[in-house]
Amino acid sequence: MIRNKNNKILVLVSVAVVVILVIAVAATLLLGNNANTNGQNSAKNTNQEAQKQAVQQIINTTKNISLTSSGFNPQTVTINAGQRVVWQNISGTQGTVNSDNFPNNSLWPFLNLGLFANGSSVGVTFDKPGTYTYHNQLNPSEKGTVIVK
Repeated sequence: MIRNKNNKILVLVSVAVVVILVIAVAATLLLGNNANTNGQNSAKNTNQEAQKQAVQQIINTTKNISLTSSGFNPQTVTINAGQRVVWQNISGTQGTVNSDNFPNNSLWPFLNLGLFANGSSVGVTFDKPGTYTYHNQLNPSEKGTVIVK
């Protein structure tokens, strides 16, 4: 009878130890996954923040010029070397961005961006300081200037 009682106690202790181990393993797995999820969320948030900063840097380093039905607006922009200028056509018709001098457009070949439709845009990055003049080849009285410092 003592032996049966000892066996029952041993079984109960064994079951208790197994239950405790199962609980401990489950808790470790849950906490580990939670920590991993937090780490993934942290990495995801860091990546999103880096993307936001990259977009903001592009916005900060881009000057926008509109081609309207009355010409380029603004007509003159001043930027730093390495900045980008984007021309958006909202004139209601096709237009161009071409280097001066009209009609051969030969002063700055990189600035001969050509024809672009209403609602579209073209752009270029200015790497060197200088004063760059351009015009709309389809209406040469529409002119603009980019000053690069």
